[in-house]
Amino acid sequence: MSVLSHASLDEIRRSINQRRRIRFIYRKVEVIAEPHLFGNFRKTRAFVLCAWTVHPEERWEYFRLAEMRDVDILLETFGAAREGFNPYDPKIEMVDTSVRI
Repeated sequence: MSVLSHASLDEIRRSINQRRRIRFIYRKVEVIAEPHLFGNFRKTRAFVLCAWTVHPEERWEYFRLAEMRDVDILLETFGAAREGFNPYDPKIEMVDTSVRI
């Protein structure tokens, strides 16, 4: 896959639909994550990605699309949605794309 200097809406959607891990730089830190939910953050209306991070540590995180750099969709896939995933996350006002449960 080619590395995108900035995150693209279509690439984020595709990574969620195909359940593919992504690697990117966020605030100068390399992140590897399993993208689960993409939409508009309720407080700011900014596009955000809700993802289970596997690096640098395992946990749920939100990432502003505008701050994601050097995005690479990996060949590695993930299975079922991670425990704790909420497709109706109240922090997301309008869901664009979500992992199917």
